[in-house]
Amino acid sequence: MSDGQFNEIDGQVFSLDRDVDCFYTGGYMIIRNVPSFERIFGFFTAMSNRAAQVFDEFVVQLPISNMDEFRDACMGDSRMTRKLASIARRPYINDLTPRDIRDAAEEMGIGVLTSTGPDGQLQLTFERSPQQRFKILKLLDDDFLMSALSSEKYEVNSKPRFGA
Repeated sequence: MSDGQFNEIDGQVFSLDRDVDCFYTGGYMIIRNVPSFERIFGFFTAMSNRAAQVFDEFVVQLPISNMDEFRDACMGDSRMTRKLASIARRPYINDLTPRDIRDAAEEMGIGVLTSTGPDGQLQLTFERSPQQRFKILKLLDDDFLMSALSSEKYEVNSKPRFGA
């Protein structure tokens, strides 16, 4: 446009339809609608299957007093399912004990309910409320960290590794 008048177009024009979910250009996949993209390529189904596998292989080994309720919540909430898939990638996951989780929660000041089971062993208790439902998963995914510089405690959602 020049002086309020349109100029002649002498190059290629790119117009993006509102209903386009993703497109590939210049070696990159541009995703405009993540839920649709995931549905198109079966991402959520694959992630749900992996999350169920993680739950059945690892999480069920943790003494959680209301395990069925915890499993139902994890499999019924896509955010919790994603968190389980993330936990599956953690190299330390098979070495954790309920005491490790409880001790980490206490050290970081995160209130995870615990109780003593019928066998006298420590049990974790899943809380379904929106404010509490992610606590066990966030602990398992190492989302609570302490600064080496300031000793401040943080909840994080991105943890790229460095210096290893």
